[in-house]
Amino acid sequence: MSKAVLRAKIRVGSVIETVSHDGTNKGEKLNERIIAHAVYSDDPTSENKQWSKWTPSFHLDMTINNPGAWGKVKIGEEFLVDFILAAETKES
Repeated sequence: MSKAVLRAKIRVGSVIETVSHDGTNKGEKLNERIIAHAVYSDDPTSENKQWSKWTPSFHLDMTINNPGAWGKVKIGEEFLVDFILAAETKES
C-alpha cells in the first residue's frame, strides 16, 4: 500500500443538494456538492491549533453524483485527507 506524502485535516462547511427543475424528473436529486476548508483553532490546547499551523489554507469543492454516496458527509464533520501519489499505469 502506498504511503501518504501529505495529510490535511478539513471541516465540512457546506453540503448543497442540486435537484432537477424541469422535465419529467422535476424535483429529482441530481448530486451533492461538498465544500470544506482546513480546520482552524486559536485554542492552544486544541489538536486543530497544530493542524492550522501546518496547513493554514485548504479548499475542497467536490460534486458527488453517486446516489450511494449521498448523505455520507455532514456539515461540521472533520476529515483527514491523504495525498497519495497515484501509480503510473500503462494503457493498452
